[in-house]
Amino acid sequence: MFSFADRFRNFVRNIYMMYNRVEIFRGMNEVSRKHYGEDFIDTYELGKGMFYEMANSHPLLEEPRVTSNRIKYIGGIGFKPAKNITDQYHSILSSVHSGAIIISFGSQVSADAFPPHVVDSFINTAKNLPQFTFIWRYTKPLRDVPSNLHIVDWLPQNDLLQSPKVVAFVSHMGMNSFIESAFAGVPFLSIPLFADQVHNAYNAHRLGMGVILRKNEINRESMLSKTKEILFNETYLNRAREISSMLSIYPDDPSEIFVETVEFAAKASRLSEQFVLPGVNLQVWEHLGYDIVIILYSLFLIAIYVSFNIVRCVVSQISVRKVKSE
Repeated sequence: MFSFADRFRNFVRNIYMMYNRVEIFRGMNEVSRKHYGEDFIDTYELGKGMFYEMANSHPLLEEPRVTSNRIKYIGGIGFKPAKNITDQYHSILSSVHSGAIIISFGSQVSADAFPPHVVDSFINTAKNLPQFTFIWRYTKPLRDVPSNLHIVDWLPQNDLLQSPKVVAFVSHMGMNSFIESAFAGVPFLSIPLFADQVHNAYNAHRLGMGVILRKNEINRESMLSKTKEILFNETYLNRAREISSMLSIYPDDPSEIFVETVEFAAKASRLSEQFVLPGVNLQVWEHLGYDIVIILYSLFLIAIYVSFNIVRCVVSQISVRKVKSE
């Protein structure tokens, strides 16, 4: 059900994205013209003329939406079957009892920069769940680390996620991590940091395959509570496996979509005119229909005003005639 809160959030997000887009293209113009000259085409105009847009996402992992014919989903195009893991990780997984939890925040943000209380929250969680094995990508030396918490400076994320012994993934929810874990059928403890990660975390939660812990809410209690929820509530794991099963039989292959689309675009002509949306040049208030609402509301008020004056004139004339007749 699309509740009022959902619609309000969606409305605010759309307004923000519309205005934020202006700043994004302004920055792109500055960089482009710095390298290619001041006469370089406006990037917004360049974008409007694109034949196709390849989206690094998957329809099953996104909210249903009205979209354009030129949007092609190729999420999972780089997904590969698991490779044989090294002896180091084979040794770790072979000693797993109740399950393994992968902790990784991608390559753009180093966990080494996390505040001490965040690091302490992870260590405390591992201490309180000794039956589980934790594998954390963290490059700095740590003190007081329990034996079930393995600190590594690099990990083969995709290969580990596809191990049947991995039962949860603590992630920043970058798109590649989202897709890899979804294909592997592993539920999430999502800790989004910035950009599209908040959106991805929301989608995982909406699909029933993850819980969200906001970065400014991390402490010992919240980390342990959320981790227990994802580990001991089997509905998350069952739903993640259900999504994984659907992804494996999804009829559209992203590699084929990419190749066929590029080949078609190379052979066809005037595609930008064919696929351009009629409202691409509308202002925000026009896109939202405010101008139409204002006009209709104004016409409604004018109609009421005219009707009121007509009725008043008729009543006045009747009153005058009545007085004269008396």
